[in-house]
Amino acid sequence: MTAQDNKYVHFSIDDVYLWLREIDGQAEVYASLFDHPRLACLKSFHDRYGAVVTFNCFYSDEPAAWNLGQMTTRFKEEFAAHAHWLRLAFHANTRLDNYNDCTVEEARAHYQNAMEALRIFAAEENIDTLGRTHYFSGNLVNARAWREASPGARGFLTSDDSRDVDMYLQEPQRAVLKEKGAYYDENEHFYFLKSMPRLEKWADPVADLSAWSRDPAYAGHMQALAFFTHEQCWTSELETKLDHLFRWAKANEYEFAFPMDRIPGRA
Repeated sequence: MTAQDNKYVHFSIDDVYLWLREIDGQAEVYASLFDHPRLACLKSFHDRYGAVVTFNCFYSDEPAAWNLGQMTTRFKEEFAAHAHWLRLAFHANTRLDNYNDCTVEEARAHYQNAMEALRIFAAEENIDTLGRTHYFSGNLVNARAWREASPGARGFLTSDDSRDVDMYLQEPQRAVLKEKGAYYDENEHFYFLKSMPRLEKWADPVADLSAWSRDPAYAGHMQALAFFTHEQCWTSELETKLDHLFRWAKANEYEFAFPMDRIPGRA
């Protein structure tokens, strides 16, 4: 395959909260977003390889804690200037929330609060409308509420395993997702992309990907590769793993892109 086949790689980080709180706490010290060491590392991956990154964000750590609505606006213009590779998405209100069993009123409010906060401290262009929810949760009525919000959800990154509860998808839909790596729900107008194994537990991604790319059984899964990790799992070893992974992707003629920009039928 060549770059003309529109192969692409996306990278996202779940549970993002602490890094943004640290930036807010250093707002009078930092001259740039990229004075934060984790964001500096991610920018280096973009500069070297073209990597694009989504932060799937908690609104808060707990109901009474610091929240995204308190985030400094000092770096708003810098966020906007880097929206072509750095975006932010809804993950959950807090780490305690599961959207399979909360009310639709709660789900709607949690999503909208996050969207409003993101538009204040970052730019509209920084908002990723195809993120990954906490626990891969979201029953149909809650997903519909997010679709009707502003800006509305356009799809979801799904689980990296074979769990029975993955968003609102039923067994036939999950079977298509498992076989093809992606699924478009024409009734609800949501696009689903299966996540690759989480990087903190994936021993040797490059070796596995190299083998899979030569195996016809994996052909349907090698077009769009959605890699991810969690904020709390970031280590120097993970940075090295990412460097090798992005180098492999570039050598194999993958583009770096956001799934929200590659939804079938999108102009």
